[in-house]
Amino acid sequence: MQVFLLTMKTINLKAFLQSGQFDTVRLGMEKEEVENILGTPDDWMIANKERNRKENTPIWRYGNIEFHFDFTNKLVAIFNDYLASKSIHGGLNLQIETWIFNHPEIQTLREVKDVLEENAIFFRVRKGMDQQQMKLRLYSGVCLLFRDEDDDYNIIEDPEDFLLYAFEYRQPKVFSSFSF
Repeated sequence: MQVFLLTMKTINLKAFLQSGQFDTVRLGMEKEEVENILGTPDDWMIANKERNRKENTPIWRYGNIEFHFDFTNKLVAIFNDYLASKSIHGGLNLQIETWIFNHPEIQTLREVKDVLEENAIFFRVRKGMDQQQMKLRLYSGVCLLFRDEDDDYNIIEDPEDFLLYAFEYRQPKVFSSFSF
């Protein structure tokens, strides 16, 4: 009888926010490189039923963390929109050190800004795509997204009270004088 031990990779989300690196995974990597580091994804988006293979799909999921690839199979984004439910997880391969993301007392824009400042993680506040969103763009290039409604769809008026719901990392930035 053979026994196989699964080795889970530990991902520290505080380090990700500080550096923009998800362990040693970086934007621009090929799918094969990502798989060599993180293992086989738990799930992938079905782009075409006849071609339902992880090699043919633009989105891989490790738990509920998404890895987005372009048409050349290069990693272009890392995304998670389960922060509001405090249920971020890395599936079979990734053990997630969630840092602030599983703390119900840290969920508003104001509270997250305070924690980032206490930890010397520099950021800029930006409006989202519309008036219903705010975005913290971190020095690392990672963005934290906030929305103007709670889980019961109650509208929140003060942008400082908008609720954290997602992180996204789409492109590395070169900062000359912290003007991002």
